[in-house]
Amino acid sequence: MSDEMNYLFIPTSYAISLQQNGQRAKARAFLEYFLDLQTKHENALSFYAQSWGISKATAGRWVKEFQVQIDKFYELWNEKNDKFSVRRFSKSSETYNTFKTSNFWALKKSDETILRTPRDQELILNDDNNAHTRENDYDESFEKLFKMARRHYKYVGNKQEAYDEYKRHYPHIQPKDMAYAYKLHVKDPSNRCKIYNLANFMRNDGHVSYLNLYLKIQLDGQTLEGWYDKDAGTFTTDDRPYSLTKDRFNELSYKGQIEFLKQMRAPGAHQ
Repeated sequence: MSDEMNYLFIPTSYAISLQQNGQRAKARAFLEYFLDLQTKHENALSFYAQSWGISKATAGRWVKEFQVQIDKFYELWNEKNDKFSVRRFSKSSETYNTFKTSNFWALKKSDETILRTPRDQELILNDDNNAHTRENDYDESFEKLFKMARRHYKYVGNKQEAYDEYKRHYPHIQPKDMAYAYKLHVKDPSNRCKIYNLANFMRNDGHVSYLNLYLKIQLDGQTLEGWYDKDAGTFTTDDRPYSLTKDRFNELSYKGQIEFLKQMRAPGAHQ
């Protein structure tokens, strides 16, 4: 068993409420179904009907109810996790030198220090003439990404954390392409119980699974650069498209003939 499965956050409140209402068998069924989803071993309704000693129709109703409760649990968990991150950072800022943290900016004037926090949504910049210039903390490209992400998942997460991650990827990945990848992540049935907020999605490189890669390939003394579409099995340079199957891609990767460059984009995108 992998380390990540050694510890699980389980929606016990729902299971306990079932027990308190005399539905102990249904509570056990819920926990069994939840663990199956966590380990990606979801079974057919006929299997659950037999395992739980109920009809297939009843099993179908239970599973639908379980899925609603699990979705609520993860939505609540994401919301609480985002709030906890803000509180934790706020508390830690009292201990550490705020001049060394990326989320606090300071402007020193004579012997006075003025602190501004991210909630001000402005960055105070110094210049030699002490004429202070203010600019929007979140640039326009990120605002577009955050709005698009929120359309697909209302628990998109903490904006400042998402912005910090976004700056690591832009301009190599455009907002519309990152939003496209996040939409696929949210809608992927296999992610039902583990949808990332936007910051964690980018932090864990979740976008890599959904975007085309820009590669440099060394082949027969030539250096080729182009976009790789793993689903279509094509590698397209400025001059022409090539066939590049997954097996051939794995072979070249194993031989060290492929270099992954930073750019990524959605399939079919033209930039």
